[in-house]
Amino acid sequence: VRVQDNTFQTFCIEQNEHLSDGETYDYLISGAADKGGVGGGSPDPISEATAYLFDQFSNGTLANYDYLDATADGRAVSARELQKAFWSLEDEDPAPTGGQALAWYNQALGAVASGGWTGLGQVRVLNLYTEGFSGNAQYAQQSQLVVVPVPAGALLGFGLLGMLGMARVIRGRRKKA
Repeated sequence: VRVQDNTFQTFCIEQNEHLSDGETYDYLISGAADKGGVGGGSPDPISEATAYLFDQFSNGTLANYDYLDATADGRAVSARELQKAFWSLEDEDPAPTGGQALAWYNQALGAVASGGWTGLGQVRVLNLYTEGFSGNAQYAQQSQLVVVPVPAGALLGFGLLGMLGMARVIRGRRKKA
């Protein structure tokens, strides 16, 4: 979610991975946390439920999330509850026992169980590594959720294909007339 120019909000998905202030990191984007964290293998794919919940958050449509609190107190509470839900969905923590974290956890699992959400959508993992060691799980420092937009070229390609298909339909109709 873009909060202001050149910033974004994200959540970590592996509870035992940490960043240091002032450090430079290499990164790779994929559908899995490279190191695996507490509850997963290496790599540890993100769950569809996690992807659903982060998609809702990043689109600004996650019910009961405080996006607007200018003092940041309400926003901090929302962020802590959402972090708990993500860690539970990623088997880093047991299921929440109450509060908003439990509500979001159940919402995400329900969306996947009902077929209302499948796959990862545009949600991916930004794996951060010690500088100079990207792709080496031994040097993975943190795994964070991000939304990766569909490349403009891909959309252009689909648009061109659609136009070519339409041109073929129109030419086919002309031949019949």
